Amino acid sequence: MSVLQDTSDRRNICDKSKSEDFEICVGVLQKYKGAAIHAEIPNGVVAIEAAFKGYAYLKSVVIPNSVEQIGKDAFQNCAALASIVIPDGVKAIGENAFSGCTSLKTLLIPSSVKTIAASAFSGCTSLEELTLSNGVEVIGTSAFQGCKALKRISIPSSMKKIENAAFLRCSGLKKVDCAGRPEISSSAFDYTSYHRCPECNGGLDFFDRCKNPNCKKYKKY
Repeated sequence: MSVLQDTSDRRNICDKSKSEDFEICVGVLQKYKGAAIHAEIPNGVVAIEAAFKGYAYLKSVVIPNSVEQIGKDAFQNCAALASIVIPDGVKAIGENAFSGCTSLKTLLIPSSVKTIAASAFSGCTSLEELTLSNGVEVIGTSAFQGCKALKRISIPSSMKKIENAAFLRCSGLKKVDCAGRPEISSSAFDYTSYHRCPECNGGLDFFDRCKNPNCKKYKKY
């Protein structure tokens, strides 16, 4: 493939790639121009930019297996979006990609995704079921902040790092199962039910050990 020499060359290719509902430029979906509540992204798209940002009527979308990147703000504030399947092959989920999707209830992150970027799913207040496949390595800052309907999550053995405020204010979260020993920010689970010891109401560490040395359930390392 030849390198595009200037913006006019690139613009010509973009113009030829436009369809009725989708503006696609060199495999990148840049804008959704339709008005449907159920959208199907054309096969061959490899990346999604902020194409659906703020589109409040979208209820479901089909993402083809060709997509490798769901970029920054891709589906931000799609308040009616209740169904999303992230296909195997997606390698990156960008900042705020699904933030503010307040109708989203279930979510499966496939093993191909290594990093969930900052605030990717923040404010998804109806999210009840989150599955992190083995292969995911990093959960970014505030990635699931404010997902108050989450009650339980399982962290796979592949996880290396959970960053600041990743699950901040997930007020319904009561149980975290962890298959490995990732690096965890001290604020990752702040303001959740997970951090309260049922014995003395003291704080728990990530592995269910009370931080209060006088607690009957306190366990040393």
